[in-house]
Amino acid sequence: MPASNSQPDPLMGSAALPVPTTDPELVRLARLGDQAAFNRLLIRYRDRIYATLYGLTGDRDTAEDLLQDVSLKAHQSIQRFRGDSQFYTWLYRVAVNRWKDWRISVSRRREDVLEDVIERTTSPHRTDAAVERAEVREILTQALAELPDLWRQVIVLREIDDLTYEEIADVLSCSVGTVKSRLFRARGRLRDLLAQDHSEFEHIIPT
Repeated sequence: MPASNSQPDPLMGSAALPVPTTDPELVRLARLGDQAAFNRLLIRYRDRIYATLYGLTGDRDTAEDLLQDVSLKAHQSIQRFRGDSQFYTWLYRVAVNRWKDWRISVSRRREDVLEDVIERTTSPHRTDAAVERAEVREILTQALAELPDLWRQVIVLREIDDLTYEEIADVLSCSVGTVKSRLFRARGRLRDLLAQDHSEFEHIIPT
């Protein structure tokens, strides 16, 4: 009878290992220095973070540059992530803080595009003939430029990135009540600004 081979098959052994897929599993590996795990986390949330940064800056090139900064900052800080919040809300916080730094460094007003808000608008008053997309974007950009940064942040995180009140509170390190209050005031101010010269567009701002 031939002797059995006691050596494990390396291919079989590697195939049997489960591939980590959940955020906690990937975070644990990333904190241990697993670059592949960290990259998977970034790939998972890259588009959402980019959308947030684009919404906050109104410029695609700037958003892409800030996204690279956020990736580097997250990589440098991942070992300090304690896991007391979800990874993606922590990553959003890193992104928002990087945007704040950018705002201070360049001292400029932001131009915002609420493309997703326009897409979700179902008002019967909105027709292709009456509302040109470029015109709406320009009007919204001008109106949003008038908002304080704190109000602008909640508008972007809620209306563009579709975060919950709880997630926004986590990202901005404030209470849910504060988020709701800022969002209420931001929406009201936007409607007032539109009502001044563009009352036909008031309906695109949620109540």
